[in-house]
Amino acid sequence: NDWLFLSAGYLYSRTEGDASLDQLTLDAAGIPARGTFWYSDSILLQQRTHSFALSGMVTPLDALTLSAGVQSEWIHQEGLGRVHLDEGDPYDPANFILEAPTIDSNLDKRQLTENLILRFSGLPFTSLYAEARLSQQRLSQVEHETESPEHFDRDTDAAADKRDFKVGATVSPWQRVSLSASVRHRTTDNDYTHQTDGSAIGSAGYPAFIRSRDTAGDQLEAKAIFKITPRLKATLGYRWSRMDYETSTDRIAGVAPGGEILAARNASHTYSLGGTWAPLARLHFNSAFSLSDVRTDAERHGHPSLIPYESYVYSLITSGNFSLNDRTDFQASYYFASADYKENRTIDAVPLGVDYVRHGVMAGVRRQINDHLSAAVRYGYFFYEEPGTHRGNDYTGHGVFASFRLTLP
Repeated sequence: NDWLFLSAGYLYSRTEGDASLDQLTLDAAGIPARGTFWYSDSILLQQRTHSFALSGMVTPLDALTLSAGVQSEWIHQEGLGRVHLDEGDPYDPANFILEAPTIDSNLDKRQLTENLILRFSGLPFTSLYAEARLSQQRLSQVEHETESPEHFDRDTDAAADKRDFKVGATVSPWQRVSLSASVRHRTTDNDYTHQTDGSAIGSAGYPAFIRSRDTAGDQLEAKAIFKITPRLKATLGYRWSRMDYETSTDRIAGVAPGGEILAARNASHTYSLGGTWAPLARLHFNSAFSLSDVRTDAERHGHPSLIPYESYVYSLITSGNFSLNDRTDFQASYYFASADYKENRTIDAVPLGVDYVRHGVMAGVRRQINDHLSAAVRYGYFFYEEPGTHRGNDYTGHGVFASFRLTLP
């Protein structure tokens, strides 16, 4: 009826596939060289999924809306392959190791997700909302590698519980001004139980010594929208966020101290400016610029080389659209991004990180041929520069994209 809406659904899917693998180690002249020579004629994969969903929306009052939903999912996956993990010098039989193990991997996943959204618009010029998103996930993963000198066994159960809460408000005290703000808190708790994780050589397999990994983050966001004229709109935004990562491990001499540690913390401030301008009824421009101040600190364990990463990240996206007539549109866009995300240089610091500049230009035309068929053609130019890799990752690209859309009567 007018105040109650219900929805329910069920999904079943089954996937079967096979694949092959052929990996050779070659020198600069394309001749086999010392290294790995892995190949497999057949890798089999099966996956089955069952998913149930139930949702509803109720409006007990004209200004109050409550939405809720729950979804359950079960996935079973099986993988099996006969592989050859040969390695060494192919021209020296004494130093060329032949291995042909059988590998299988099975995964069971169960997940339950709940959503709850509450909205209230009973106050003058104000809309309030609160959201809660919860998830409980259980995984069971079994992996075996047999008929190999270094056979591997793994049997791991994992539990992941996620919680995401958000409250916010939108206020429009004047017709041309809209103000909004929100606060968000989210956590994820991951716990691992390793029934078996090791190899024939006796060392503990990775990541058996990791017992849990938890994350907790907060976010504060504010936005202001100004309708300067009927054809011009400007947007100002600010977002602050912080995420903490905690890890609990067993104690392994020389590898992990054991117990729970604050593994890392990431914090950022993002400032944004956007605008929409329509000087003519058939001509529209959109632009958005953002500046982020990002910093990541990792647990150092007293090592001087592990120092913070910090950077300013810039991005700009601008686009325009011109409608020649009711059936023909011209579109163009430009994208720019730049970052200097690397460690502060010290004597002991490892020179890691990324320093890049990226440009992208797209232009095209779309034509509505008739009531059921439309076509579009676009050209793109892309440029990427990363000085920190001695230009090894630099590239320049050109692309032509064509698409057709047919709507059946």
